[in-house]
Amino acid sequence: MQQGLYNKQTGKLTNPSTGEELDLEEAIETGLIDAESSIVKDPTSGKNITLATAIQKGVIDAQTGSFTSEEISLDEAVAAKVVDDTDEEKPLMTLLDASSRD
Repeated sequence: MQQGLYNKQTGKLTNPSTGEELDLEEAIETGLIDAESSIVKDPTSGKNITLATAIQKGVIDAQTGSFTSEEISLDEAVAAKVVDDTDEEKPLMTLLDASSRD
């Protein structure tokens, strides 16, 4: 979560170009977040899946960005290492990139 664009109070991501706050689904739709390069650990199977698959399977709520099974927030998921990047060279921001600016 390198860029500090995630607001844990609102659960929204800030578009750095416009300053607009977006929910996770909007951030993906506008290209701010790359749902194919963000990896999520499926709490049911224990396997790593893409963020896009996690949303499709209902593991992640696209509006709140929370895990539906445990209702943990994005920052809690990163701290627990259930959200990761798939590769070093990515054109779009991953969910991990957007969450923190350290």
